Amino acid sequence: MAKGIIYIMTTVVDGLIKIGKTKDRFDKRMTELEQNGYKNITGLKRFYAIQVDNYDEKERLLHTIFSKSQVAGSELFALDKHIVKELLEAFDGEQIYPEPNVKSSANRKTTSNIKRPKLLLKDIGISNGATLTYYDDTSITCTVTDNLKNLVKYKGKEYTMSGLISFLKNDGWSHQGSHYLMYKGKRLTDIRDEKGV
Repeated sequence: MAKGIIYIMTTVVDGLIKIGKTKDRFDKRMTELEQNGYKNITGLKRFYAIQVDNYDEKERLLHTIFSKSQVAGSELFALDKHIVKELLEAFDGEQIYPEPNVKSSANRKTTSNIKRPKLLLKDIGISNGATLTYYDDTSITCTVTDNLKNLVKYKGKEYTMSGLISFLKNDGWSHQGSHYLMYKGKRLTDIRDEKGV
C-alpha cells in the first residue's frame, strides 16, 4: 500500500481551495506552491495535511465526491475548507499539518485517535429555546430543546444536531452538526474555540 500525503491549501480567493497529494516531500511542495501559486491562483497557504495509505485512491475519492465543486482540469475546488478537513479526518492516518501538539513523536497519535471532548451546547453557553441557523442555508433554523443532549427541534420533529444535518443534506454521509449550525452568526465549533472548551 503506497503511503503519501493528502493536503488542503487555501488561496487568495475566499472559498477556493486546492486539494492535492504528494508522496513524501510535503514541506518542499508547500513552499513551491506558496511561492509560485497554482493555475494563476496566488496566495496559497497550507491548511491541513494527513499521511494515509493508498493516498492516490483516497485523493481520487475526494475529487469524485467534490466533483461538482471542482474547477475544470485542476485541483481547485469551490468548497468550505472545513468540510474537506472533516472528511480527511475520517481517514485512518497521521496528521502532518498543523503538527499535533504532542511532546514527542513517540506519543504522536493518528488523527482518528485525537478526539476533543464532545461539544455540549450547555458548555458553550447556549440555553434551551435558543435558535440555531443552518450554515448552508440561513433561512433554515431550529430550536434547542435539550442543551445537555444537543437536541434540536425542526418543523415539529426532534433531532440530534448531527441527525438534523444528515437529514438536511440527504447525502448518505454522517456530519458533525456543530460545524454546520450557527448561533448569532457564528458556527458552534468557532464558539467552542473562542471559549476554549
